[in-house]
Amino acid sequence: MSTAIVVGLVFSAVPFHYARYLARGETEGRPTWYGGFTNLYLVVRILKAHDRRGDRWAGPAYIAYCISAAMTPAVLVGLIVQDYWFR
Repeated sequence: MSTAIVVGLVFSAVPFHYARYLARGETEGRPTWYGGFTNLYLVVRILKAHDRRGDRWAGPAYIAYCISAAMTPAVLVGLIVQDYWFR
């Protein structure tokens, strides 16, 4: 489980920093450090927009960010199942 948590954190932190780097000139559309769910939409919007413009790293960063968003609920479900199943 700890491996999945670390992979999820890396897969979410690296695209987040890359999206902040891509939005460095914007004041309104830049993801904040502690933005909650609004960051999810901002990071996805920035990465998709730059992928359409031809940035070759924005597409894989978008996929990695989507994987990390799916990994967090999967880890939580795994922990709950492990707690109740193996009693």
